[in-house]
Amino acid sequence: TVATLVTGHTSMSRGLAYIVAQTAGCALAAGTHMLLIPGAHDIGCFAPNGISGGQAFGWELIMTFLLVVTVYSVSVSQPDFGVMGPLAVGLALCAAGLTGGSFTGAAINPARVLGPAMVFGCGWRQAVPVYILAELLGGVAGSIMSWPLYGTGLHFGRWYDAVNDAAADARQAAREGYERVTGDASA
Repeated sequence: TVATLVTGHTSMSRGLAYIVAQTAGCALAAGTHMLLIPGAHDIGCFAPNGISGGQAFGWELIMTFLLVVTVYSVSVSQPDFGVMGPLAVGLALCAAGLTGGSFTGAAINPARVLGPAMVFGCGWRQAVPVYILAELLGGVAGSIMSWPLYGTGLHFGRWYDAVNDAAADARQAAREGYERVTGDASA
């Protein structure tokens, strides 16, 4: 989702809605596991298995990068590959899980790390610096590599305008608040 936000293939509002929905869905799934499996206290929690945090970072970055490049190649690009696109994405996920899954759990999506971490309170020390950062960087790197090949979407650059407008509104609100407190209209 962050990758398609970078290249403008997803609007800011839709992208944020996807991020919230993905994270909430993962938290709901972890909560359901907790309810259905007595004594489950860390199902879906991610931590490096037999490798260092730096190696886990590398694995997650590369797996996410390859998944994002695959998604751009078969789904975001025009013309897309229709019914074969999901198969290619599924095979990329399978390849990532089979190669790096035993070392990192192959989270590949920050929502898959955040959901269980919120429910079970696990992995916070490694979740943010290792998994989430690696996955965000891998996704953004994949979108940047795909950018020259597949172009930008309709929403490219509009996120900047939205952020700029929000910052201008915040500055105006701060000025008005200052004027109310000090009675100084020249601020």
